[in-house]
Amino acid sequence: MKKFIVFLFCVLVFVLAACSNSKQQTTPDDAAVDDTTVDDGTVATDDGKTPSDSALNNDELTTDDDAMNGDDSISDELVTDDIATDELVTDEDALVSDDDSLAALDCGGIVDCTEGCGGDTNCMGDCYTAGTTEEQGKYDALTTCATTYCATECASGATQECQNCAVIHCTPEINTCYDTTTTLSCAQILGCRGGCGTNQPCIDACIAAGAVDEQDAYNTLFACVNADCATECGSSGTAQDCETCVNANCAVELNDCYIDESAPVYGTLAVNATFNYIYDGNSDIQTQIQANQTGAVMSSVFTGTYAATNKPIPPTATQSQTVSIAMHLAATSTNPARIMAHMQVSTQAGIVNPMAQLFFPNDTIVPGTVPMNAGQEGAGFAVLLNSLGGTTRCLLAISFGGSVTVTAAANTNQVSGGSLAFNGSGITIYHPAESPLGDISDANTCPKE
Repeated sequence: MKKFIVFLFCVLVFVLAACSNSKQQTTPDDAAVDDTTVDDGTVATDDGKTPSDSALNNDELTTDDDAMNGDDSISDELVTDDIATDELVTDEDALVSDDDSLAALDCGGIVDCTEGCGGDTNCMGDCYTAGTTEEQGKYDALTTCATTYCATECASGATQECQNCAVIHCTPEINTCYDTTTTLSCAQILGCRGGCGTNQPCIDACIAAGAVDEQDAYNTLFACVNADCATECGSSGTAQDCETCVNANCAVELNDCYIDESAPVYGTLAVNATFNYIYDGNSDIQTQIQANQTGAVMSSVFTGTYAATNKPIPPTATQSQTVSIAMHLAATSTNPARIMAHMQVSTQAGIVNPMAQLFFPNDTIVPGTVPMNAGQEGAGFAVLLNSLGGTTRCLLAISFGGSVTVTAAANTNQVSGGSLAFNGSGITIYHPAESPLGDISDANTCPKE
């Protein structure tokens, strides 16, 4: 079963080939540029011409901004209703055998299968029939409980209210169905409470469903909120007022509530970068590099390993070219202006995965230490990305620990032309499905390698 926490990844993609004339490309969600790819895999310019070969063999240097879509702080979760267990609904598809008939399903598999039927009763019947007699019995017990206690809440599907009701009234049946002991984390208690409104029995049941230590973390957080942010988080305050106050006064308690220190580390990164020129990330990168190559570092500024087999960063490949650059990214509706460093390895065949990126929290950079924690307000973060072909990218890893030290910075808030030097080691990265914030994976997450 998965823990769902609001954690959105929006990809802003830049395409770069040093000494090439191609325009930058973005993911379909970003309309900043409008380039196409011709059938032979090269990038076509607006005039329809194909760029000439370059030192990078026309490979694309691709960068992604907004990996956090503006929700860089775990404090965002405090004021949302979206954090909740999804004990009745999981994302895994039902098992299908080679002859397309349903394989034997356990109770959780029946639930997953029926949720994928879109209300088709024949499909749901097939899912149920695919379960063993014992698992059908578990499923029957769960649905009977949900029907008895949560018919109104679940009438429109697996809503927050339906999930909360099931956790409150049907925890034994959920545990039996999924063969596990279901207790809520502190973050999940908050999400459950968010669906209760002012219903105090509902709130009490959400708290009671938490593990003992998670209840303690929840109570500690709310003691701080009640002591220091009662006005901001009360009826006279706004969500923004509450968030700002809690970030300022209850940061330690907030971290204790949300951070899972037992999450498995996926890898570590180190960085040692000196960029004598920062490019404008919102203009044609290709043209800028052709005009001024002083900002293009023809080596990797990142080193490290990831995955169980300690795969190397940068990735290795024969006859490859490595490029690292820094870019200034303009402010958006969800993010401030910021500086981003990017590294990728390319061969004649294309990008060699993964790419590495590091985002500063803003573009006003001064010498000093910058945390690299995606769950911390005002911190930067690092990511690993895989190219899936074309402009499609997926998130492989994201940092929740470590820091970098800025040793020199000049004019970093300018659109282009600034300079920056920084270094750091021990930047801990996690796969999104196993992050310190729980399972934050989505459709744009790469499979764990």
